[in-house]
Amino acid sequence: MEATVVRIGNGEGLVIPASILEKLKLKLYSIVNITLQDDAIVITPAVRQGWAEAARLMRERGEDELIGADVTDDTEAQY
Repeated sequence: MEATVVRIGNGEGLVIPASILEKLKLKLYSIVNITLQDDAIVITPAVRQGWAEAARLMRERGEDELIGADVTDDTEAQY
């Protein structure tokens, strides 16, 4: 598949076809990693895509309560 480098503001960019974005589960403002391998540009989805948004929603809903705190609290432990 061919693509053309286009002007985007003061820089340049590529338009990625919707079919490729769908296969990678990417959407507008998704974060990706861009690397070079030999003479190829490799674009991969960033790890933990969407986790920040999910954490924000959990906080808003009050669903971010620490569970198992009594199990991890060893301040009273007798050794």
